[in-house]
Amino acid sequence: MIFLLLTKVALAVELENIHFSIENNKILNFKQNLEKKETSSKKIVSKTKPSQYYIYQVAPGDSIWKIAKRFGVSVEFLKEVNNLLEGSVIYVGQKIIIPTIRRITLSGFPIFYAASRPKEYVNAFDKINEELIVPVSGHNWGVAHYYNAVDIAAPCGQDIYASHSGKIKYTGYSSSYGYYIIIESEKGFSSLYGHLSKILVKNNSYVNQGDLIGKVGKTGITTGCHLHFELRGIENPLIKE
Repeated sequence: MIFLLLTKVALAVELENIHFSIENNKILNFKQNLEKKETSSKKIVSKTKPSQYYIYQVAPGDSIWKIAKRFGVSVEFLKEVNNLLEGSVIYVGQKIIIPTIRRITLSGFPIFYAASRPKEYVNAFDKINEELIVPVSGHNWGVAHYYNAVDIAAPCGQDIYASHSGKIKYTGYSSSYGYYIIIESEKGFSSLYGHLSKILVKNNSYVNQGDLIGKVGKTGITTGCHLHFELRGIENPLIKE
């Protein structure tokens, strides 16, 4: 009799433990579901770089408002993309991300631009002034950036020519320019050709105006095939704004 009584008591305790465990699981599941609902109801803001963008280097006299107006984007969007807080001060040399929103196609090659349109189509060998010729055929964006430079959109692989005669001061690669060439004129100025896919000249060699020097590419920081044409020590007549 005593054994039977103890067995009944043990069984009752076991059943109570099972019931307690089930109730605990119900409470735990309820809490987990509640936490999931609360988490999913929160708005998550992620400030990331757009998939297509252009890097602009702040120049003297620039402001966020001026940069936004130049590239045709809103001040608010520019601040959000660059994680700039209200009252933030930008400085000369600072790199600003410019989201690109336009897309055109040249000879089957998609090319992305910032919001402003290219200003004109230019032809290689056309005279720019007494010193220079256009180095590549393509759409001149015309907006000054970096160090007195413009971008000329053209298909990757298109020929690039020396805008003036001079010595090849440097050929190489950088994270921003990609593959690039610098030609130094005997008259004290120099030209830089950036984002090339191929370099066809060597350091310290001499080129004449119009000589083939490289091929258009999209190396370095770029959103598509184009030539970065930069002049140092002389005005860049291809800058339109």
